[in-house]
Amino acid sequence: MTLPVSWVPLTLDHLSHCAPLWGDKRAYAPAEFARATARLAVLLQQQRALGAAILEDDQVRGFGVTGFVDPDVVESFLAAPHEQFGKRLLLDDSLGPDVILDRRRIAEGNARAGLQLVVLNTNYDPDARHPDIVLGSVMASFQAVHRGYRIARIVNEVHGAEAVDVAVTSRSFELRQRFSNVGGVNGLSGALLTLTREQAVEWRNPLLAMFGYSPPRIFFTEPEQHILQLALTGAPDSEIAERSRVAETAVKGRWTRIQERAFSAVPELFAKVASRPNTSGRGRQHRHLILEYVRQHPSELTPHLGAFARRQLSGR
Repeated sequence: MTLPVSWVPLTLDHLSHCAPLWGDKRAYAPAEFARATARLAVLLQQQRALGAAILEDDQVRGFGVTGFVDPDVVESFLAAPHEQFGKRLLLDDSLGPDVILDRRRIAEGNARAGLQLVVLNTNYDPDARHPDIVLGSVMASFQAVHRGYRIARIVNEVHGAEAVDVAVTSRSFELRQRFSNVGGVNGLSGALLTLTREQAVEWRNPLLAMFGYSPPRIFFTEPEQHILQLALTGAPDSEIAERSRVAETAVKGRWTRIQERAFSAVPELFAKVASRPNTSGRGRQHRHLILEYVRQHPSELTPHLGAFARRQLSGR
């Protein structure tokens, strides 16, 4: 049975379809919104923004997009909250180009104190055919997209009366502040909500799983992570090569390094296959074991300082 609603990772192609759902779009001037979405497109390309699009009948009916933000900026904001934090992060040049963290600083957060996850914007279409399923998919995708990151706090700002009501009544977050007439738009409401790792543990929060984290053991390089992420979708080597813009022989070479690295770090993973990963006739079995391992250990597919250090030592 085909489900009426599904979610996919947010891509550049989805941005224009998300625009009508943008929670506080009415509080943007047209030029501001164009600049904000252009900035977001760059962040998505750089893997500094993450998100999901919720599809119903192949139409975008909900979405969410996030970034990991400089902890000092988040602390300053929470000390004196203001409306439209997401808009400011996308448009305020005075915050600096790195206010939304790059992969190196995300790796530092994963390796150290954790990351400040900020929802840049999110919403859903209450007029969808299955609005409850769409909303549930927004929440499910939010958790799935951020698996494997060491999250210390979530900062979430929602807009519109229905979205605010859902966020507040769900009791998944601490309500920090309500806003009315956001951006000077009459009747546009908003709410600022936060959740820390400590609160999630104390409250046995439904989002507690988002704060679980186990450090990686294998430390794949970024190109190797890319191969694994595509392989997890079921893509064959030919498609991986096309989407990675490399030759298929290069993909096979990366698979060899992936298998060697996994065998070195987690030898017990291959206990059921009585040969080293590069032995002929065993490649498919080894790939299956590695993919199953990274499904269960998603931190292997997110940035970590250990991978950066290993890349510098190995030169690849």
